Amino acid sequence: MDAGELAWRREMEEMTKSVAQLIAQYELLRREMRSRTEENASLRARVANLEAELAEARESNLTASAGRAFGPGSEDSRKARERLNGMIREVDACIALLRS
Repeated sequence: MDAGELAWRREMEEMTKSVAQLIAQYELLRREMRSRTEENASLRARVANLEAELAEARESNLTASAGRAFGPGSEDSRKARERLNGMIREVDACIALLRS
C-alpha cells in the first residue's frame, strides 16, 4: 500500500465515522422531536380543558353574582330593586298614557 492509498483509506474511515455520528445525531433529534410533538399535543389538550373549565367558572361566577345582586340584604340588591321599581313605574306611566 502506498502513502496515497493509505491517506485515502484514513479519509474514508474518518468520513465513515462522521457519517455514523451524523446518523446517530439525526436519530436522537428525531426521537426528541417525536417526544416534543407528543408533549405539545398533550399540552394543547390541557389548555383546551383549562379554557373550558375557565368558561364554566366564569359562567358560574356570573350566576353567583346575579344571585348575590338579588339576594336579601345586599347593597346591589337594593339598587337593583330600585332600578326595577323605576322601570316598572315608567312602564305603568307609558300604559297610562296609551289609555288616555
